[in-house]
Amino acid sequence: MIETALLAMAALSCYFLLYSDEFSDLLFTSLFGVSIGLGLLTKLTYLVYIIGPVCYVIFLMAIGVMRGSLPIRECIWRFCRLLPSVTVGLLLAGLWYGPNYANFTANLQSVVSLDTIGHNRWDVDSSLYYLNTIIVKNIGLPFFVLFAFGFWRTAQSLKPSHFWFLSIWGLSIYVILSLQTLKHDLMIMGVLFPVCIVSAIGISNLSRWKTAVGSLVLIFGISQFITLSLPEDWLAARIGKAGRFSWAGRYAIFPAKEDWKIREALSRIVEENAHAKIGVVSDHMFINGTTIKLYAELMGVPSEVTFCHSIYRSKKRDIRSFEYIIAKSDIEWVPRDVPGDYCITSRDQYRIVLNQLEAGSLNFELFAKYPLPDATEMLVYKQRTNGASVSSASWKTKTGG
Repeated sequence: MIETALLAMAALSCYFLLYSDEFSDLLFTSLFGVSIGLGLLTKLTYLVYIIGPVCYVIFLMAIGVMRGSLPIRECIWRFCRLLPSVTVGLLLAGLWYGPNYANFTANLQSVVSLDTIGHNRWDVDSSLYYLNTIIVKNIGLPFFVLFAFGFWRTAQSLKPSHFWFLSIWGLSIYVILSLQTLKHDLMIMGVLFPVCIVSAIGISNLSRWKTAVGSLVLIFGISQFITLSLPEDWLAARIGKAGRFSWAGRYAIFPAKEDWKIREALSRIVEENAHAKIGVVSDHMFINGTTIKLYAELMGVPSEVTFCHSIYRSKKRDIRSFEYIIAKSDIEWVPRDVPGDYCITSRDQYRIVLNQLEAGSLNFELFAKYPLPDATEMLVYKQRTNGASVSSASWKTKTGG
């Protein structure tokens, strides 16, 4: 998972930044500069993960200059020592970004235009989205309580500069990602490292019961990891309702036993068009873009598969750009209380899409349908080569996109 590598790279850069002592140490300053390029090679989100600490260090240097504790010439010299290593890092990143600039910028514009929550970026729901994600899906309620305790103890025990370094590191990531309309559970992983450090400091500063509390946290963490990693049906059969932590949500898994006809549908599409552009408008546990794209890669199918988030939420997406549409015939897979990050806003919205596809008003006709294990059908629609087409404005108005 690339987010794990990204988190490790951001943590390493912050380590170099902290030990550079405001860019006065040549070795760690140089390592920090090179690590910027390596972080960008990992993922562009790396910039979000380190921008807060970097700005804080520059702020401390500016304060030092204004107070006279840091001569202006020394400040300039430190930045001059940083520049060569940053240049090397950017040249390393350029080895990939240069040849892939066109595709990268096109994909970046598409991603930036996505809206996965359906709320204004300044709404309370948008601001609290990742707080709920951290508690429910990332660390769990007990570890969040430990973090709150650790934050209190950290404020009392650390040097003010180090305390604010940690606080700004985590808070800056949270604020920047909360202001984006594109939200995903994995994007907030950058907050977890400062959260873990704060929690660890809280435990280490205990005067009594340090070993007992540390052992309890370790045991709980291992049990949570094992429980959330094992298949839910396996746990339910052996442990009953105690198989999952109550704050943890349900996670989609790939089909294991039943035949959900995905291979058959892709094979039928490839027979007509090996490089077909496929849009998936459902987000059922199995009939969704992620699963279908996985099967396409396993089968070596060169078709382009687009997820429903990019269809419903993108401000620039036109459904006429697809040659095939895959949908699930029922609306029961859509939650009655649709979460903010879901690709579709309501069951009514999906019902409208199905009706439009069936009526042919979107310039598609039924190409194939496959019975599924849950007594529904997977519907494959093909774009008509001739006939009236629907405008993108009409599509977005009717579906709420």
